[in-house]
This record gives sequence, structure tokens and C-alpha cells, in this order.
Amino acid sequence: MVKDKRGALLLAYITGLIIFIESSITSLVSGTVARPLTDKYNVSREKLAYVCDSTSAPVCGLIPLNGWGAMLMGVIGVQIANGVVDGNSAELLAKSLPFQFYSIIAILAVGYYILTGNDWGPMAKAEKRASEKGLLLREGATPMVSEEATATPPKEGVTPKMRNMLLPVFVLIAMMPLSLYITGEGNILQGSGSTSVFWAVITAVAFAGFLYVLQGIMSLQEYIDYVYQGIGAIVPVAILLITAFAIGNVIGYLETGEYMASLVEGRVSGAFGPAIVFIMASLMAFATGTSWGTFGIMMPIGIQMAVAMGAPLYPTIGAVVSGGIMGDHCSPISDTTIISSMASASDHIDHVNTQLPYALANGAVALVLYLAAGFIM
Repeated sequence: MVKDKRGALLLAYITGLIIFIESSITSLVSGTVARPLTDKYNVSREKLAYVCDSTSAPVCGLIPLNGWGAMLMGVIGVQIANGVVDGNSAELLAKSLPFQFYSIIAILAVGYYILTGNDWGPMAKAEKRASEKGLLLREGATPMVSEEATATPPKEGVTPKMRNMLLPVFVLIAMMPLSLYITGEGNILQGSGSTSVFWAVITAVAFAGFLYVLQGIMSLQEYIDYVYQGIGAIVPVAILLITAFAIGNVIGYLETGEYMASLVEGRVSGAFGPAIVFIMASLMAFATGTSWGTFGIMMPIGIQMAVAMGAPLYPTIGAVVSGGIMGDHCSPISDTTIISSMASASDHIDHVNTQLPYALANGAVALVLYLAAGFIM
């Protein structure tokens, strides 16, 4: 049972670790499940958003039994098919996992901050505000989801039951692999992540309605009204995501990635290869707001640079993935960052501002490790 703020945050953390099917689902489930408890124990919304964000993409990248793995093996496989490198794409990806330094550090760091409470920077101020004043958001903040949607009062005369919360969540999680299997025409690794998330959410919403109406908790019309209320609350999120995708497409058309790679290719020692690729991938993901888009551009560039420069291959592949995730964590236009703000009902800019110092600190440690790997291997 959750009895304090540490337990509430650990619930979000553990949920993020065990749900690795898709990064958006991870953030949505961990934030939605833990938010009532973190609110109860005066945890700032910024801290919850940080936990949701730091256990979504990093976990999905490190446990690639999902669409992430399929995507990464696909872009690596193209380089194998083109004769740039030899081997099997699954094997190359598996051997690069220990070198996803940023992802590993990010997951360990958030666990440390939860257990010790040793926050610093803007996050420490947010936590002090929440614990001393009971203000989950700063004064004047604009949460990604309205308070009307997150502060629905308990229905009178209804006995709270844990199953009414957990069963729809289990349906949501169970629908993801099934949807990936269907959209992938029998191959779960080839399934559409976005379509699968949509199907899983729709199914879970329908199941929850059936469950609540069947028990007499509410009428069908009441449930439909709540659904419309929830949809209305996330319209700003949808607009922000559309804008973020548009910006990412524009930067892709400008071939920003190819230009950045041309600046360093052939000019530096191979020992610096993994570190340079990590920095480039981080900058690209920050500018475009998409880790997957960064993988698509930087994986071919990174592998080709590693071969041309004589840089170690596995750390370079790991650097592409880690850099994409780090830039994603720092970017205000990243879809996972936006969804983490939504799942925690946090002000989006406050989430970015409080997470950024942690992401940069983790990135600095990862950069040192990539430099070490480049010179040692």
C-alpha cells in the first residue's frame, strides 16, 4: 500500500519500468495511475512529469521488444544490406544496449531522486512549494489538462474498488501487443505504434464504460459526458502535438541532419566518434522534437562515420539511441515530453524547465562515458 510521497512516486516509477510496449502508453499509464496519490501526498506535478518522462523512452530503448526495436533494427539492417557493416541487425542492436549510457543513467537517476529526495535546481523549488504550501502547480501555471478534468469529485454512494481502476488499465496494456500483432500482419515488431495506441485507448475507454454502467456506478449518458469532458481537456495537447510534428517535418525537409554530419565527418579521430555522434543526435532530437526521426537520420550517418573514422561500432549505435532520447527529454516540442506533461497534468514549460537540468547532468555523464568508450575500445 502507498503510504507516503516516496511510495506514490515509486508506483509511477515501477509502472514505467514494467510497461515497455510503447513510450506514450508508458507515460499515460504511469501518470494516470499515480497522479491521485502524488496529489494526495503533495508531490509537485513537475516531479511526477519527470518520473513519467524518464521511464518512457529510456525503458523502451533498452528493452526493444516493441516498435522501437523494429524501427532500430530496420535502419541498422539497411546499412547491412548496403554493405556498410556486416552482421545481423538484431545482434548489432543487442550488443549496443550496454552502451545506451544516457538511458541507463536517466533511469538510475530518477530512482535515486525518488528514494533520497535530494532534488536540486528548479525541481527542488517545485518540491518545496508543493510540500510546504500544498501548491502542486506554481501560481499562474497552465496545466496541460484542466483542473476540471483532473479534480472530478468522488461519486456519492459508491464504494471505491481497486478493480475499477486496474481493469481498464490492464485492458489498455493487453491491447497494445494485440494491436501491434494485427497492424503488423502477424509480426508484432512490424506493427504501427500510433495506430496500436489509438486502438488500445479506445478499447480501454469502451471497457471502462461497460464496467461502470454494468455495476450501476453511473448511467451511460453520465459516462459519455465524462468522456467528452476528457476529450475537451486534451484538445490543447493535440494542437501542440500537431505543431510539433509540423516543425519536425520542416527541419527534415531542410536536411539539417545531413548538414550537421558533414561538419565533422572525416575531420576528427575515430576515438571521438561515439561522443560526437551522441552530441549530434542530441542536438538533432532537441531541434526536431523526435527521437525516431533522429534515429532514421543519425543511424546511417553514425554507422558510416564509425566505419570511415575507425570508431567502435557498438558504442556509436548506442550513442545514436541515447542522443535521440536525451534531445527528446530536453525538447519542448517532443511528443513524449508533451504527453508526460499531459499525463501528470503539469504545466508543460514548467516540466521542461525542471527536467532540463537533470537531463543535461545525465547527458554530461553519458558524454564522458562515450569518450572513455571511444578511447578504450
